[in-house]
Parts: sequence; structure tokens; C-alpha cells
Amino acid sequence: MSKGHGDVYCAGCHDSPHAIAPSREPADAVKFIGWQGYAGSLDNCIVCHSTLPADPGPHDQPAGDIPFFAFAPDNAGSGAPATEMIYTHTITNAGNVADQYELGWTSSQEWAAVTANPLPLDLSPGATGTVTVTITIPEEGVEGLTDRTVVMATSTVNSLLFASVVDTTSVPAWRLYLPVIMRGF
Repeated sequence: MSKGHGDVYCAGCHDSPHAIAPSREPADAVKFIGWQGYAGSLDNCIVCHSTLPADPGPHDQPAGDIPFFAFAPDNAGSGAPATEMIYTHTITNAGNVADQYELGWTSSQEWAAVTANPLPLDLSPGATGTVTVTITIPEEGVEGLTDRTVVMATSTVNSLLFASVVDTTSVPAWRLYLPVIMRGF
């Protein structure tokens, strides 16, 4: 059943989406590029189903190996010069096949270091890993600056499958200190 279409099978409106009944016309399946990232018969169950099918489905065919993962959350914070900000992210293998994830990142101010646990980030289905981003704010000349670090995880089973998180770190431009005046004591 499709999601959000009143329990109508996808093939009720489209050419047969499953790999077991591919179209003879190569251009028919081009629309699947937007759904699964490549042309051809729809063979990634996650694009139509909210969860991987547990049973063999209407044609008595198993779902097959489906890589899929979640990477979250985005973070934001502020810190003073000469301090460290630490952000943690969770990567969850939501597919039905073991996968390893490659990490890449950019830091607009080049203040970031990224580590993962376990390393390498090799996760079995349902397993989670932790990605830690450490922002080291320099001591001088950084007031008013903001660092935007983007960390991207890419599946090694399917390199077209990737997700990213964003950490935004601001350094306040000024601080206002007011004296405490006690009266009447």
C-alpha cells in the first residue's frame, strides 16, 4: 500500500513500481529518479512505505536489501572566545542491511573537528552511532563571528543515499557588565 493515498497500491495509478514487473519502455521509469535517486524499476521500498515491509508483499516477493538511515539533530549554540562547544548527533541504520557511513564536513570558520563512535561507523540494521562535533573557538578576534559546520554522512552501500546535520555556533559581539548596587542595608 502507498502512504497517504487511501491504501491504494502504487500500481493503481502508476506503471508497476516493483522490480518484479518492470516496464518494457526505458523512459517509463525515469520518474523514479525523484523518488529513489536513479531511473529504473522502483526497488527501494522506503520511498513509498513508511517502514520496511515485514512480509513478502502482494506478489510473494521479499523486500530485498534496502539501505536507509537517519542522521540528526541540527544544533545551535553560542560560546565565548577560548572555549569549546561540543555537539552530538545520532546516526541510525534504519535499513535492513548492514552499512558503513563515510563522514565529510565543512566549517565556515575552520573551527570544527569531527569524530565518530564506533569508528569506522559500521552499523548493523537498527544500530546507532554517535558523531561528535567539537568547535574550538579561538581566543582573539572572533567576537561577532558565526561558524556554520555541516556534517554529511554517506552510505557506502548506496552512495546516492546521504544526510547532513548543521551546527551553528555564534560568538557574542559584546558583553555588558553592570555593577551591583545594594541600598538600604
